[in-house]
Amino acid sequence: AEAGRGLTRPELAVLMAYGKIQLFREMVETEVPDDPWFEQVLEGYFPKPLMRYAPEMRRHRLRREIIATVVANDVVNRCGPSFPSRLMAAAGCDARAFFVGYEAARAVLDVAALWEAIEARDNDMPARAQLLLLRQLARQLRGLTFWFARRAYRQGEGVSALIDRYAKPARALKALAPEVLTPVERADLDALADRLTAAGAPEDMAKAVVELQPLTIAADLADLAEASRWPIENVARLHHKVGEVFGFDRLRAAAGSHSAGDIFERTAVRRLVEDLLTEQTTVARSVMARARGPAAGADAQAAEAAIKAWSASAADGRGQPHPDRDRAGARRLDLRQADHRPRRPARTGGPRRGLTDAAELVAEDPYAGEGHGQTRRIGGGDDLLVADRAARLDHRRGAGLGRLDQAVGEGEEGV
Repeated sequence: AEAGRGLTRPELAVLMAYGKIQLFREMVETEVPDDPWFEQVLEGYFPKPLMRYAPEMRRHRLRREIIATVVANDVVNRCGPSFPSRLMAAAGCDARAFFVGYEAARAVLDVAALWEAIEARDNDMPARAQLLLLRQLARQLRGLTFWFARRAYRQGEGVSALIDRYAKPARALKALAPEVLTPVERADLDALADRLTAAGAPEDMAKAVVELQPLTIAADLADLAEASRWPIENVARLHHKVGEVFGFDRLRAAAGSHSAGDIFERTAVRRLVEDLLTEQTTVARSVMARARGPAAGADAQAAEAAIKAWSASAADGRGQPHPDRDRAGARRLDLRQADHRPRRPARTGGPRRGLTDAAELVAEDPYAGEGHGQTRRIGGGDDLLVADRAARLDHRRGAGLGRLDQAVGEGEEGV
């Protein structure tokens, strides 16, 4: 690594092992393994013929340790050993919220099924295509985990509550794309799909992976829909149209394409992109508050007309288009997720040791680039993946490849 050639296989193996050990310890110290959601994780650990002993499994003395082992391996295998510390620092959450957010994102995106489908194409598509697909899928999983972990921390929600709240809106948004996306966002997704197919990925599989990318903002749109009682489809049309009219999509794309030089630049760019998304959501909320019902998001033309009417209100003295000056209307929507600023998590049990250092605490970017419809990269370099299933290290959950770009080099991908 000091010579600039990357880590050797033995070094990667040690790094992954310590990442799993540390994550296992953090999960056992929380109440997360006691969440009824994880009973299916416990049962999945054992061979199917033993399912007749399911009641005994739930009373197993090592039940919590088994669950923590499976989940820790799944996180590290899919997203890399430094991902948890990076995300907790960026989202301002604790370990409990991280595990809850990860499991909810994994379920809402149905990552396991698509991941296994990609892995099942061994020797049927180029290895490079498989790795690119898995890499993209991991990015989307990390992005949605960020938003869910933040909500789990601030609202105290569990895995089942997050899934119940966001799974249906996510499915609706997936069916709606790419209709509601802006031209900039569609062009980025098309370019990403072209890169995947050019590498040898089947078109249907590339499409399935790319379609998940816009869902990383599903939580924001679902909260807007819930608070306003608008259909999620109408909210999505208006939100994306706001991004197009005011150029938020182009600004995020420009920021995401910037090659940041050090950890401070990457942090600044990441937060700039987050602020742009927050402003877009705030403007959309203000437009919705002034609109006459969900008809304002019935189609692209109606959404644009509502935005123009909101902007024009500044000209006759009845309002200002700046979102910070339209608080009265925005308050009527009573959004519980209004504060998007990261906060340092309150930790118990002492500081995280082992993999955490100054470089790791610079947050993995779950939104700049791939996180919010912009298929850009900040930094450069290659992602490294390790075949854990072949080495029998998957601990029965099936995450066959571990992504190590965050741990290997702080500037290789993301912020």
